[in-house]
Amino acid sequence: MVLALYLKILQQLHGEALSDGTVDSNYGGEKLVSISAGIDGSLWALKQEENVINYQVLKWQTGAQKWYIVPCVRGVSLSVYNEISVAIVDEKGLLSLSSSVGHQDEAQYIGIVTAAATSTAPTQQQTTNIPATTVAPTTTDIPTPTVAPTTTDIPTPTVAPTTNIPPAIVSTSPPQFPEIIGQPADSFVSQNAFKQFAEAVNQAFGKNIKSFTQVFYSKKNQNYRMDAMKSIIFKKNIFGFIKTNTGSILGFYYEGPIYYTSESVGRVNTNTMIYGISSDHFSKKELGDNFVTYFGPFESNTAMQIITTPRARLAFYPSCINYRSGTSNQAQCYSDSNFEQQEYCYWTLLKPENSNADFECEQIEYYQANLQ
Repeated sequence: MVLALYLKILQQLHGEALSDGTVDSNYGGEKLVSISAGIDGSLWALKQEENVINYQVLKWQTGAQKWYIVPCVRGVSLSVYNEISVAIVDEKGLLSLSSSVGHQDEAQYIGIVTAAATSTAPTQQQTTNIPATTVAPTTTDIPTPTVAPTTTDIPTPTVAPTTNIPPAIVSTSPPQFPEIIGQPADSFVSQNAFKQFAEAVNQAFGKNIKSFTQVFYSKKNQNYRMDAMKSIIFKKNIFGFIKTNTGSILGFYYEGPIYYTSESVGRVNTNTMIYGISSDHFSKKELGDNFVTYFGPFESNTAMQIITTPRARLAFYPSCINYRSGTSNQAQCYSDSNFEQQEYCYWTLLKPENSNADFECEQIEYYQANLQ
């Protein structure tokens, strides 16, 4: 099955109809630069991207029928032996091996190694016209000379130099910060957004985030509320990202954890932050704010969750649901922390003044931060 997929994608990559590298929509519709299959049927590829030198490595998940991003691995060429043996070459020509451990500071090559000359004269059966790189013939191959030469008549042989083969080179490129584990191939969250958000939370709340692990992902109207809630219950340091129909991307953070998935209970007073990624604006508790920030069921519609900061709040369906009737997803700003004087702010939804605060969710992703 995987081999057939591999051959079909290769045919598409080199066909006139798909000369730009785009594969069939049945296989994710991705644009691929290179593709390689292992002897165990595993399928790997390099994703075509604009304005990059090294391309993102993708792995085809047969069960889910999706391409998944392999975090912190990029290159210009790849070759696969099996599921755990993958070789990646970067733009410098350096080779990264999945089975290698550790990293060299700089690529070093082994020079010519010459062994010390031996001081022992050859035996009577050895002759000076036999190269040192070959095995000396047996006594039946060479006639015995009439007079055996003395040790001074025969030059001391030397060991032939070894072939100057460089060792395998491990990539010296440092891993990206932070590492993103399990990020879906069609994720809308950039590496820089993760980095900026992590640094803001580290500074505001004294954290030391080193990586993120994806815990839930859904496109609009594909999953139930409980699917999302079960993925985040009992987990601390949750980061959420929402792609809206207005073109803006919103992020939120709560320290947590929550202990209930019920619609009637579960609000937790905790550190929070809302991040307008598209406008690069952070809303958080400032020095002197007395407002108690929280995350939990939304009082106006308990099927929704709400997260608050002293001057903003985000109310949304946790699994990216959009109802045509009833309460809509909302991103609101306030002039103070009493939530009575709503004010216009462009940074949330990028809407013009006098627009409502409603939005539809296009995609949602949750990640748990891993601390050092």
